[in-house]
Amino acid sequence: MSSTAPTRPESGDLPAAAAFATQELTAVAPEGGPLGEALRHDHAAIDALMQRLQWMAEDEAVRAHYFPKIRSALRAHMNAEAEVVHPALNQPALEATRSDIARAQQQIHTMLQELHMRPYDDPDWPRRFAKLADCVRKTMAREEAELMPAADMQLDPAHQQALRSRFGQRRRELTAAYNPH
Repeated sequence: MSSTAPTRPESGDLPAAAAFATQELTAVAPEGGPLGEALRHDHAAIDALMQRLQWMAEDEAVRAHYFPKIRSALRAHMNAEAEVVHPALNQPALEATRSDIARAQQQIHTMLQELHMRPYDDPDWPRRFAKLADCVRKTMAREEAELMPAADMQLDPAHQQALRSRFGQRRRELTAAYNPH
């Protein structure tokens, strides 16, 4: 993400909102460094998008614009993690954490689908999105507190770099496959 945060657009200013969201969604973590850095970068970008939608959640047009992007980003991130990252963290001590995170991610997938099927003019939409965002944030926090430190300890730098590269490539492939446009 850039070092200067873009200015939050006014509700209803869809061109500005679109540019604002796209800056976060398309940001790519810098090359090199630990695996956790790339995952935290994705987490921060997804959280920023969710926060922006929550700022303007009363505007149905903003919901219709932002939510498909958030849904695509979340699905791509979670599926790339499940395919690339979680299998590499195969310590028995992490099994309970990986299982809990897998259950939380399944819940997130279900909540995403439920919101996707709900009309954007539904008065309960903002509350349901807030519940989804809370679940996502708690899951990301657990990953960052428990899985990422384990990756730093368990995996040598070369393995982390290879996983980071495979994760990034797979996330980009999935994002393209899930892209609503």
